[in-house]
Amino acid sequence: MKIFKSYTYVLLFTCLGFFSCQDSIIEDLPTPSGNFLLNLVAINNDVDEGAGWKEYMITETNLGIHQIDFLKNDSAFTAFQDQYQYELISRKSFPELNFTNLPVNTYDKVTISMDNHLDSDESVEINGHYTPSSPTKIDFYFKTNEELFLTHTLEEDLVITDDKSFQFEIAFHLKKIFDQVTFNELEKTTIEEELENGQIVSKDIILIDKENNMGTYQFILSEFQKSFQTRLVVEQPRT
Repeated sequence: MKIFKSYTYVLLFTCLGFFSCQDSIIEDLPTPSGNFLLNLVAINNDVDEGAGWKEYMITETNLGIHQIDFLKNDSAFTAFQDQYQYELISRKSFPELNFTNLPVNTYDKVTISMDNHLDSDESVEINGHYTPSSPTKIDFYFKTNEELFLTHTLEEDLVITDDKSFQFEIAFHLKKIFDQVTFNELEKTTIEEELENGQIVSKDIILIDKENNMGTYQFILSEFQKSFQTRLVVEQPRT
């Protein structure tokens, strides 16, 4: 199914305004040193504009990205290769995912490899809060240090020509994954937390990792690796 036929995906760009208010962010940047700009974004649980109370919300998603390749007939070109630490919600990367040169070709797949080079020695971290009833909130933390290799067939072929610049987007559909998590059935861990006034209080949190809530950990890990969608945001003549 093409991405523009997805109601959720259209809402994402309408409600969050990633690109709804302007055709391109290319013209807002310094003169590019390449022909290809890649954005990674998250489809979070706030795309339903009319909804009030939400059972959960993802507040931070850190990815330890090592390499991103674009492929045609199993012949790959490496677009990005470094120890990237990318935060999906704010779309901040260190080092920066900047313009690169993608050779003239027609690409039909993209692969993303991740490893445990985040500051926490994890490869993926997804944090947020679960709200069983207002105003009660329980923080949850998913983490894995697994090496991941994600492969995705593009919704439409990416045709790179030598006379244009391209802006491309990969969206991780976190909402599709976490809508299926039964938070009320997950085991909680009690920790002690110091308040600003120095008082120590007990606090329940939800840990989702190799040692806690193992079934949910395996489900999220599996779904995450096939959760993303792609689209060409804009192509425009090179100046």
